Amino acid sequence: MDSYINRKLRISFAETWKTVRERNPNRNANDLYVPPYRIELVKRPPLCSFPQAWNALLEFKNNVQIGKFMKDLRYHL
Repeated sequence: MDSYINRKLRISFAETWKTVRERNPNRNANDLYVPPYRIELVKRPPLCSFPQAWNALLEFKNNVQIGKFMKDLRYHL
């Protein structure tokens, strides 16, 4: 998700996920938008589960370096 946010993935991933700010310009949020699904089974595929996991990492996702991000995440887990 860090590579997606920093646009380091292939062009085929462009605009796969949107931020909350893109959907509602009045809100100042950098979290990724997760559409509301009523069925629990729909929440499991990566299209929905990756943004949810990324949004849950409040402390780590602002790390600029991927190495520091991974080290902090390992320590946290």
